[in-house]
Amino acid sequence: VTRLMAPRVRQLHLAFPEARRHLQPGRRTEVFEFGNPIAPPDASLDRAEARERFGLGSGVVVLVVGGSQGARSVNEALLADLRGVADGRLAERPQGLQILWATGPAHYDGVAARLAELELGDWVKAVPYLHEMPLALAAADLAISRAGAMALAELCAWGLPAILVPFPHAAANHQYHNAMALEEAGAGIVIPESELGSGRLWGEISKLAASSERREQLAARARERGQPRAAQNIVAALAKLLPQ
Repeated sequence: VTRLMAPRVRQLHLAFPEARRHLQPGRRTEVFEFGNPIAPPDASLDRAEARERFGLGSGVVVLVVGGSQGARSVNEALLADLRGVADGRLAERPQGLQILWATGPAHYDGVAARLAELELGDWVKAVPYLHEMPLALAAADLAISRAGAMALAELCAWGLPAILVPFPHAAANHQYHNAMALEEAGAGIVIPESELGSGRLWGEISKLAASSERREQLAARARERGQPRAAQNIVAALAKLLPQ
């Protein structure tokens, strides 16, 4: 639809600057790169209080999200890697690492049962759904996420380093292209779904948990791409089209 309408519209608003090269705007079309409209980060949220709300301590917190319904393949891969940690096949948990894991309501019971079998302790906290996502984002040092445009807009606005697992069946493989745009900008790390379950996910988690410098590098690049005022900027641009 965007490609079809690009030559015909007065304004074209892009979520990612990389999208521009795939479009042919008309001569009268103004192109803006304001990003996706999201609720901007709440600067009043206190990290320590956010962590306390979820029962988290002061170590590195990894937030695992797969959209409102969860992501079965990400859940299965993380469970497989945690089993590897439990039985000694994979590197042990970095000191202080904690995982806040939104499994999705349909997957929670299965994930919780298998976590109980692993007897890892309370450093892995699985929940069906995060009703207070801003608090979870405020509590986190690192995210594992799909690569939908809205999810990435939030992660960048919050300046959160991310390990991205694109949904391979998205239309026109959009999630892969979204994720690669962030990786090429130095704002994320991409793991294709086909590479899950091999221990790579745990390897990336461990490396980032152990290196505050690397996390800050990713966070800085993410913040550069963040557009927390996207909604206001889009509205202001649209208002210019109204009769004065």
